[in-house]
Amino acid sequence: MVTDKLDREGCLKRAQLAFSSGYHCAQSALLAFAPACGLEQEQAAKLAASFGGGVGGMGELCGALNGICIALGLLKGDFAPGDLEGKEAHYARVQRLAERFKEANGSVYCRDIKREDPVEKKKYCTRCVTSAVEALLEELEEK
Repeated sequence: MVTDKLDREGCLKRAQLAFSSGYHCAQSALLAFAPACGLEQEQAAKLAASFGGGVGGMGELCGALNGICIALGLLKGDFAPGDLEGKEAHYARVQRLAERFKEANGSVYCRDIKREDPVEKKKYCTRCVTSAVEALLEELEEK
């Protein structure tokens, strides 16, 4: 898996193109990293299919955040069963992602983000996808 040289602009462009083409937030965020994760577009879309709208439309954890967590697991979730130190380090990465996402969007929960203006939800979802991709790019640059 290619993580050393992620093309920032390419990732953002893939995410934006996916979202504007009708993929939901989780799919769009994961599709941004599909090449680096060794996934074909269809595989990535299927992996993230259940997470849109805050997990199946329930308004829980934002789908875009779920999408980048899937990507992070594929890219850096390389701890072995029973490796508590590795698991804790990975969870710390997830928590940093969530914090970056929350700073950009005010919450990690879809229902809270969309509450700002449900009529304009696509605008908020676009922002969530972009900020999620940027958060993972920043995390991968740091570690």
